[in-house]
Amino acid sequence: MKKGCTFIFVLLAGILILIVVGLFNLGSDSAGSSSKHGAWAYMQQFVEKKLKSPKTAEFPSHGSQYVTELGGDRYRVRAFVDSQNSFGATVRTEFEGVIKAVDEGWELEELSISD
Repeated sequence: MKKGCTFIFVLLAGILILIVVGLFNLGSDSAGSSSKHGAWAYMQQFVEKKLKSPKTAEFPSHGSQYVTELGGDRYRVRAFVDSQNSFGATVRTEFEGVIKAVDEGWELEELSISD
């Protein structure tokens, strides 16, 4: 009986360790990290601020494929977003911008949005 209890304890401890390590890994690749993923996440926030109905915004998944590293912690993002206009119709809007990682987070250098 002790071997069974020991096995279950070790198994549960292992699962707990995997969960904790996974949570730390998620944090290291979060939007605040200086990466294509971070640039994508923050550019979405900047674009949403310009939309008529930001809560309806749907960006493409796997967005880092729309990000080009320019060097010097700068990234160009060229993509699209689907959202509702002022009449409630869903429209696709293309955007392009440059974003830079800074000590305090991310800074928008330029952003153009098609009408």
